[in-house]
Amino acid sequence: MARKDTAEKPQLRPRAKSMSEIAILRQRLRTHTIAWMNVAELDGKPFTLWLTDTHDESVVFFGIARWDGSRLLLERQPKPSFEIRPEWYERIQPMNDEQSRKILLGANYFLRLYVGDLPEGTSVGEFEQTGLKWPK
Repeated sequence: MARKDTAEKPQLRPRAKSMSEIAILRQRLRTHTIAWMNVAELDGKPFTLWLTDTHDESVVFFGIARWDGSRLLLERQPKPSFEIRPEWYERIQPMNDEQSRKILLGANYFLRLYVGDLPEGTSVGEFEQTGLKWPK
């Protein structure tokens, strides 16, 4: 979930892929960044949202990037689309390594975000529903 009035990270509970796969992927990706891109060019491209929690466990959500003229969405049919917020655009990275692409479910691009538990004293009503569910 994302806080309605700020750009807070989604709040989810963890389950992970194999840590060895994730560790290999992290090492390979340290040198691949996009300084600037026209996000409209991502339209129709395979895209993965990679979430990592405070315990260093990860989950990936695969879909197709869709640009609707004003917003970038991760289309995950039949599940709800997930909006990629503009403040995250500079963190989108290309996927050029075939082995890493397999770990990220065939994506050409990915966005990695960090998530955690709801801050103490906040209610779920203060956050927008993302439609993302951490696998059990």
